[in-house]
Amino acid sequence: MLPSPFVWHGEHLAIELAGAAALFTTRRGGSSAGAYASLNLGRWTDDDPAAVERNRAGVERAIGARFAYGRQVHGSEVRAVHRFPLAGSPPPEIDGLLTTLPGVAPMVLTADCLPIAVAGGGAAGMLHAGWRGLAAGIVTRGVAVLRELAGAQEPLTAAIGPGAGACCYRVSEAVHDCFRTAPGGPPPRREPGPQGDRAPGAGAGRGG
Repeated sequence: MLPSPFVWHGEHLAIELAGAAALFTTRRGGSSAGAYASLNLGRWTDDDPAAVERNRAGVERAIGARFAYGRQVHGSEVRAVHRFPLAGSPPPEIDGLLTTLPGVAPMVLTADCLPIAVAGGGAAGMLHAGWRGLAAGIVTRGVAVLRELAGAQEPLTAAIGPGAGACCYRVSEAVHDCFRTAPGGPPPRREPGPQGDRAPGAGAGRGG
């Protein structure tokens, strides 16, 4: 049973936001094999490139939109997409994409990092939030870009997708220090768990 307001969309998790819908894919329903079975969307892996393209095409068909994506570098740069990239263009090294274009789905790839969907005022986007990006302010930057697209008065909504939490990921004192010294960051919250402490951030801190 998924916690409300998340629902199943086939094999994946979906949620309705302000004027948009977000999909958080699982590893189910693709054509990759071995260590990457089955729905691997990452091109920068040792998976069969043809399988990755089939996986991506299948998700695009399921949502009725084309992906806009970058190559994540665990930073805080967020970019607005005003036109669909030309075929063969190298993806930019960024950790967030937002757009107002119909039929375009901003996408980020995550493992233990958090995927964060944001929407409002006819704009929508995805942020890739590892602990480095959280400490560098990617959420604040993403909201600022969303405001530029949506307008200052429009209500905004957001959803945090699956990621590693205190149950499964150890963070060091150095990670806590990053959040203690981040401008405008929250005070450190120490929540001991089986694998160590959890860093503050977008609900949970993880490695990424």
